[in-house]
Amino acid sequence: MSGDAASSISDYLVVRESGPDLIPVMGGTYKDQWVRQGGTWHFQRKELVHDIAGDMALKNNR
Repeated sequence: MSGDAASSISDYLVVRESGPDLIPVMGGTYKDQWVRQGGTWHFQRKELVHDIAGDMALKNNR
């Protein structure tokens, strides 16, 4: 953070049911740039990097 600008990095993982198990279907990193305007923080830039991309189909008959 520097004055009215900041950056953050967050990882995420999406899993789904596959029978009795859970399997990863998507994962990656958010790389965000923030700006403060009028005392409130807003996204200036949001970058999404996919590190894992797999089968996201529902296969458990729900």
